[in-house]
Amino acid sequence: MKHFRSEGHRPGGRRRTLCSIAAAILVGGAGPAGAGTIKGLVTLEAPSAKHGSSELQPTLPAAVWIDGPSASALPKARPVLSQRNVQFSSPLLVVVVGQTVDMPNEDDVAHNVYSSSPAKLFNLGIYPKGGTRQVTFDRVGTVDVRCSIHRRMTARIVVVPNSYYALTAIGSRYEITNVPAGAYRMHAWAQGLPELEQWINVPQNGDLILGLSLARAQ
Repeated sequence: MKHFRSEGHRPGGRRRTLCSIAAAILVGGAGPAGAGTIKGLVTLEAPSAKHGSSELQPTLPAAVWIDGPSASALPKARPVLSQRNVQFSSPLLVVVVGQTVDMPNEDDVAHNVYSSSPAKLFNLGIYPKGGTRQVTFDRVGTVDVRCSIHRRMTARIVVVPNSYYALTAIGSRYEITNVPAGAYRMHAWAQGLPELEQWINVPQNGDLILGLSLARAQ
């Protein structure tokens, strides 16, 4: 099922309850019977005296997803995290558990891509321009990806339990469509912020509008 694009170990460390910008509103609308859409705006709480306004960029990428629905078929498109200009092609990638990610080297120099994260340990060895490697992610969690040759290269992969997710950014909207009606636990995460979660109820049809305000770590 294709959606809006975008365990042991949970992303972001300490969790806090998701804060709603406003109460969730059910809005009637067309859609498949027994399925609804979750959508809204992802924001960052206003800075305080303890946190300067420049601490986090408003375009910081973020992931939103839900637990609960039975695992759906894996997306047909295989995710790609390439190496270009001595950096990874994306700072944040979201994949469904069981998916394989291609990691081609499109740079003019060799790289050694690895991760020491509990959700996925791997070391792909050194490979030159034109070479590629693959990694299958079989556990839910957050994976920090690095290059042992170029220490400044970093990327994060958030492995989610099913295809009901959105890849967005702070200050941007998200949308997860065709979610089976029911109660689910919703998650939101961005680099440097605690993972947030709350229980939600998806309607039989129409929209569940939910603004998500991510909080800075205390």
